[in-house]
Amino acid sequence: MKQLKTIVFILTSFSIVAQDYVPMAVDSATWVLASTDENPIFNNIKVLRIEGDTVVNSSTYSKIYKYTVLDSKLISQSRLLIGLIRDDIDERKVYGGIFEEQEQELSIFLNAEGRCDWGNVNSFNEHLLYDFSLQEGDSIDICMLTNPTIIINKESINRFGYNRTSFLLEDDVDIIMSEGIGTCLGIFKGQTCFYTGGGFTYGLVNYCIGSFENCGLLTATKDQNRMPNDVTIRPNPIIDRLMISSSKQLNRVILYDLNGRFLKEVENTDEINMSEFESGTYILRLEDDLGNQHSIKVFKL
Repeated sequence: MKQLKTIVFILTSFSIVAQDYVPMAVDSATWVLASTDENPIFNNIKVLRIEGDTVVNSSTYSKIYKYTVLDSKLISQSRLLIGLIRDDIDERKVYGGIFEEQEQELSIFLNAEGRCDWGNVNSFNEHLLYDFSLQEGDSIDICMLTNPTIIINKESINRFGYNRTSFLLEDDVDIIMSEGIGTCLGIFKGQTCFYTGGGFTYGLVNYCIGSFENCGLLTATKDQNRMPNDVTIRPNPIIDRLMISSSKQLNRVILYDLNGRFLKEVENTDEINMSEFESGTYILRLEDDLGNQHSIKVFKL
């Protein structure tokens, strides 16, 4: 009987200490990133969401999409494929990256001093993003950090409703990396995790798995074929060149396929050459000098 009690105690102790790995590449996992300047209300909201998977170089990745939020409502048709991610559950590691042409989409939610060479959708560069097999005192060297640093604390922290193995990094008490979450700025920023001061604030404000409503996001249906009265696109359908006229200066004209995959970008132009693309339906997004964005479906003959 005494021996049985000892065995029970050992098993109980192990169950308290041991913790299953919490993966990051979970379908419908959603990160809500937000920032503001002098306005106490967030005026820039980015939503990253994992939806579906794909195979690249014999490895299976989850696809990461970015959604736009306007007037506190998520625009379903704004979905853009920005990167890929995968877990090595046995090794407790996360691999992936974004496409370099999508860096502007995340802006302050990327570390400008990082060492990541992201590549693009046609030549994807995988990076080690997180290694949760490390221990307190170990050096951590991932491309999102400016330089390698030391893990000064490793513990289980409840973040967004689940106990997750988390690291506190040396020399910057604001950096906490957690399984399944990343840092306080989501997936791709490993330094200066959160900032608030001088009227400017940004950070990861919510995380959920499941419907958008689980993250407190309202969805809105926006007609992609409606453009402002001062913008004209012709012809549509087109054969090769699409002409664009607008009363405002257009800073960026970006072409995507129907899955939100980046295809081409031109700046400060009134036309886009689509002769290199096959017949089909595409999404054209315009951004003017005031930061306003509009999307429309165009048809290539």
